[in-house]
Amino acid sequence: MVTDQVPPTDIVQSQDAPDVGVKVRLGEPISVMLAPEGDDRWGFFMFPSIWRLRDGRLVCSVTLGGDHMPTEMDYHYLWYISDDEGRHWTHTVMDLAEAESLLRERFCLPSGRQIYYQPKLVSLDLIDCKPYPLNPEAESGFMRGIELLYRLGDLPRELRTVTLVERGPTVDEWTTHEATMDPDILLPAFKETVVDEDPIDQLTHGHIATRLRKWVQHVGDQRLPNPGIWVHRGATWATPDDLQNPQHDVALRLRIPTPSAVRLHDIGYQPIMELESGDLIVSAFGTRLRLAEQKAPGTKRTHCHVFRSSSEGLVWRHDSTFPFAQVGEYAIAQVHITPNMPAGNWLAVARTWNTVGTTADSPLLMSTSNDEGQRWTSPVAVRASSTNPAGGLLANGVAYRMYGRPGQFVTFCADGTGKQWGNDVTLVAADADTCANSSDVVLGSDRFMIAYTDYGHRDATGRLRKAVLVREVVVEPPTT
Repeated sequence: MVTDQVPPTDIVQSQDAPDVGVKVRLGEPISVMLAPEGDDRWGFFMFPSIWRLRDGRLVCSVTLGGDHMPTEMDYHYLWYISDDEGRHWTHTVMDLAEAESLLRERFCLPSGRQIYYQPKLVSLDLIDCKPYPLNPEAESGFMRGIELLYRLGDLPRELRTVTLVERGPTVDEWTTHEATMDPDILLPAFKETVVDEDPIDQLTHGHIATRLRKWVQHVGDQRLPNPGIWVHRGATWATPDDLQNPQHDVALRLRIPTPSAVRLHDIGYQPIMELESGDLIVSAFGTRLRLAEQKAPGTKRTHCHVFRSSSEGLVWRHDSTFPFAQVGEYAIAQVHITPNMPAGNWLAVARTWNTVGTTADSPLLMSTSNDEGQRWTSPVAVRASSTNPAGGLLANGVAYRMYGRPGQFVTFCADGTGKQWGNDVTLVAADADTCANSSDVVLGSDRFMIAYTDYGHRDATGRLRKAVLVREVVVEPPTT
């Protein structure tokens, strides 16, 4: 494990961010939806995800459900559509097929190609191979409690592949392929209580929503958890005893890996990126795609890994591992990469955790690479909080990243490398009930739109109601 023991020294608060020469114009907040009055549950009516469809419309999905779960799939989504660049939004009730058609357009690569991987769960009773050697006491964080791991390459081929759906920039029809990830990815087994019949189809908790589990491919046991039971981390890790003593109403499953995540807001944090060579890469959370010992020895198994495809997304291989596990007392949880900085380097922006496993007030880190992620500079802490540093690079050369817990902020860089950040703007002021679990979509060469949650929003009558809002951000680079 590579550790920087020097305490971070370059941290500034958002209000003290330096002037790096960019001019930022922040549009007025626009309401996408309002939560029921008094609903302050974590994960409900929040975690928005925003993207553009090929026909020009914008989509904003809003999450109903708890936060992190072993399945990453126990969620429901409300859908909002805008046909005027986000100035107005319409709640749209749709069937599963229409929801899937929107999801297929979640990733539009710079070449114009669209690509989507269907989530897949496999029943453990279909697996004959032995579990991968594991020391449960060495697990930490979200991995704490894992007792059964399986190596992807040990599964039969028909079980380890996922369905890839794609179409070119000038093609209307979708083409379907079978794709697979690196065989040395390790899959944790989980268990969940299931019901023989799904008691609720589309109408859930009084809100018209689409259930994520309905578009997942289930191989083996087709039963689903009761959608009325939404529990923080609802599934739990399976144990050897579960294998020896199966129960009728408990399903043991493996989540077959896809390049990006399954939860819609996590997809934005682990995007599929296209290099100038045509290769595809993804930077995966170490807690999502962990690797076998021969590729990631010791504690590197849960470092953040970069996977690459040189086959248009059909086959993915481990390409590199971010070498740093922590800076000072802060563990690195996520590495968000921009591979196409104007100076030619890659930029990594990292989210961190503190020693007690929470992410509030844990610093935002920056690192750069000049050899496509094979080696990285020692991370430098630049801001006091780091959840979740989504963002990207505009065509005018300005990079941007969101961050904040507490608060929600955006910072900017125009030096071409990703080293000098400043001119920060505030979306939501720092408060106990604030967090930058937000999403963004590029609208033009000098602008983007952020979808975010404001827990302290007041409606037209002055009532306090959690809200999903959007704001347009226009950025001008420095003039020479």
